[in-house]
Amino acid sequence: MIGSVKRLKDEIYVRTTGRFVEGSTELDYLSNAAVVKIFEKQAKDAIRRHGYPELTPAQKAEIREYYRDCPKFDTIYHRVFYGRTGRVEPAYMPEELYYGYIEPYMVDHEAARYIDNKTYYGLLFSDIKQPETIAMRMGSVWYGGSTSDVSASEPGRSDTAFGASPVAKSEIPGLLRSAGSELILKIAENSEEGAGIFFLSKEDPVTDFKRVIREIKNDLIIQRVVKQHPAYAALHPESVNTLRIMSYLDAGGRERPKVEILTTAVRVGTGGLRVDNVTAGGFFLGIDDKGRTMGLGAGARGKVYREHPELGYDLKGIELPGIDKVYELIKNAHPGFGKFRIISWDFAIDEKCEPVLIEVNLALGGTANIQACSGPLFGDKTAEVCREVFGVGR
Repeated sequence: MIGSVKRLKDEIYVRTTGRFVEGSTELDYLSNAAVVKIFEKQAKDAIRRHGYPELTPAQKAEIREYYRDCPKFDTIYHRVFYGRTGRVEPAYMPEELYYGYIEPYMVDHEAARYIDNKTYYGLLFSDIKQPETIAMRMGSVWYGGSTSDVSASEPGRSDTAFGASPVAKSEIPGLLRSAGSELILKIAENSEEGAGIFFLSKEDPVTDFKRVIREIKNDLIIQRVVKQHPAYAALHPESVNTLRIMSYLDAGGRERPKVEILTTAVRVGTGGLRVDNVTAGGFFLGIDDKGRTMGLGAGARGKVYREHPELGYDLKGIELPGIDKVYELIKNAHPGFGKFRIISWDFAIDEKCEPVLIEVNLALGGTANIQACSGPLFGDKTAEVCREVFGVGR
């Protein structure tokens, strides 16, 4: 009952204000209209903050003609894309259409709320390399150690299918001390926008752990910090700069389902921050099909970058390795998640140029910033997607 009351309050608050509380609001339980309200407010705030020019009647007509068989939507989203990129491109997917109709059709939000839990990754993605897990809590049960950092060619054994063994809570401090390295504690569920990330120092991880654990009721996981490839470290040494890749599972119709990569970007930290999340001050940087950065960085509140704000380097033409390996992993993994036909994947590339899975966003992965820096989400598949979702043109 308490959960139902909170969800109702969240729904009313979001519908009224367009705001949500990171790490508390259960976004997967919001109505489509409430989710759209969040992105509508963000678009209006970006226009107000940056003074993006209004679209001309001809530009609006071109956009509406492109989506003529779809539900009507406000062109403010295209106005923001125009303000950020300097281009009026009808194929940009407006968030009102995407979150109001397309993602709810493609993605089971309620299932995502339970499956999208980092403590399950050892089971769900057992053949993909992940950061070494030192300890985790699932429900009220603690687990220690894992084989999740072992690749498929080096399978390990453990007492559970999750790649970890149950331990007493009293054993956790010893596990943290014996790790001998800096650790990262992550809330494992309902952690949108990077909420719930804490670093535990190598010198005294137990004190840091005791300080942050008091307020955490959710499942959580504690892992070693990934040592990233030099090419990614050069983007911003203080943070692990991760790839964000969106993939699409084409249901196939008469043919077998297939996975297509929609868009790719790297998230880059700024200002000495330890994380690369946009809400923390980082930005998305688009990557082309040759693995090179495209030159426009997209940050929070409509901000754009052409060079790194502190390090000063040009954002265009940087070659980043390991991306093809990530694509291969995604194409092998995504078919196993038929309830989630659009997935946003976060991968780091480690010192050995091997992909390391950081997070899987089964719902509400975000589209505005990645489209701004990488181009329209569905590209030349936009009409095909709209035909399936809205039943037009058949």
